[in-house]
Amino acid sequence: MLLKLCYEHTKKVQDMKLNLGCGFQVPDGWINVDYAFGARFVKIPFFRRLNRKLKLFDLDWNQRIYLHDLTRKFPWRDGTVDVIYSSHTLEQLHGRARPIISC
Repeated sequence: MLLKLCYEHTKKVQDMKLNLGCGFQVPDGWINVDYAFGARFVKIPFFRRLNRKLKLFDLDWNQRIYLHDLTRKFPWRDGTVDVIYSSHTLEQLHGRARPIISC
């Protein structure tokens, strides 16, 4: 019984949960995916330093965001995602959401 409980707990910890188009919402335990310009720029060290001095863009983006274009095939195998959450993102794709259907 204890072994079964440990297995169930381990299984739940390893559930793959995607937060698509996360923006500034980066909850722990999720793979937070976005491809906005700010999320991409914050990954470039030179640009980040330059922007600190010039204050061109709001770059308060979390560096834990996984960069991925949602119109492209996901890097994860089909059938491996347990939960997908998206708020105000899918309507922005204008019918280009085919990779999401493969989850």
